[in-house]
Amino acid sequence: QISNDMRQKRKQNKGTNTWQIGICETCYKAPGWFCLACFCPCCVAYYQRDEVLEHDLENRYVCCAGTCGDCCKDQMRKCPRLCLCLEVIFCFWCAIMGTRVLMQTRYQIGNTKFEECLLWTACIVSWIRICIDLPFDWLIDLLFCWLQGCLQSQQENERRYQNKRGVPENIVMEEYPPVYVQQAPPPPQNYNPQPNPPPYGYPPQNPPPYGYPQNPPPPYGYPQQQGYPPQGYPPQGYAQGHPQ
Repeated sequence: QISNDMRQKRKQNKGTNTWQIGICETCYKAPGWFCLACFCPCCVAYYQRDEVLEHDLENRYVCCAGTCGDCCKDQMRKCPRLCLCLEVIFCFWCAIMGTRVLMQTRYQIGNTKFEECLLWTACIVSWIRICIDLPFDWLIDLLFCWLQGCLQSQQENERRYQNKRGVPENIVMEEYPPVYVQQAPPPPQNYNPQPNPPPYGYPPQNPPPYGYPQNPPPPYGYPQQQGYPPQGYPPQGYAQGHPQ
């Protein structure tokens, strides 16, 4: 499904832009990345995919960028960095072309006729090598090494140019392979939510009437006891004050 979506988007957004440098110009216009891609091709392929996916492999990674289908995407996203390492080692050309498709779809870049002919020629030669043992096999290896260096340096130069330029308004940012999020099943038809639970604590009591304190203060001083002083106290003949 991912590969079909990407093909439809590429048909809708046919490359209206071109690469900043041609595929045969990278060896002298981007010599640093060209040499690095020739000596460390797998490392550059891993680096480019990680940068294009904005370091979000856990949610966006699909094997070969979805160009070969979306097989085992759920299992791969559990350890995407390990899967990407295996991809750039064992499926090197698919990894390069997957990153190229992502960039072309995102920035609406199309290959020139010369670039299309060069890529198709490389594919046909690789098929012939499988069937026939060619005597100049070492020369073909050098040409393939030169081609992948040109492709990766061209893509890296374009990526850096687009990052410095900023994302134009006409670029759709949803060109990455879609992320499938498992949603909760809908509730049944006869579903009745539970009523609101009663409030915690005791129910509220009726307030006292206006102007009447809820808890009146105690009277001033000590409370007067009933029957005090007792009757007949003080006794008759008892002189008040100190005795003389």
